[in-house]
Amino acid sequence: MLAEGRRPAVEGGVMSGDVLPDRAMLWARADRPARMLIEVADNPDFRAARQLPWVDVLPDSGLIGKLDATGLGGMPEVHYRVRFAALGDARAVSEPVVGPPAPAAERTAGSALRVVRRRGRSGLGHR
Repeated sequence: MLAEGRRPAVEGGVMSGDVLPDRAMLWARADRPARMLIEVADNPDFRAARQLPWVDVLPDSGLIGKLDATGLGGMPEVHYRVRFAALGDARAVSEPVVGPPAPAAERTAGSALRVVRRRGRSGLGHR
């Protein structure tokens, strides 16, 4: 079992923007340097989820990771979750932040995939 202090944490939830029918910008802030891990799926159970390219989150970026999530066009709904892994210790991973589904009909230019919250922690991670 890992000590909780070794795990990075997501600060302030996950944000989305610049949404188009086949892509969206996703970003999140960590509490320390870490590797941002993002998964997308067409179902809320994340069966057959697709791991997107990771992004290292470092002090020179304000500990904010940003990724252009592409290849979303064939998905009737987009479910996404973000975790941070400690640099140098891939086993020390944060709790996931899960975004609510975004139906294809709602993914239009200028929309957002929706604001996300941490599971089980009412009121945290909301923007």
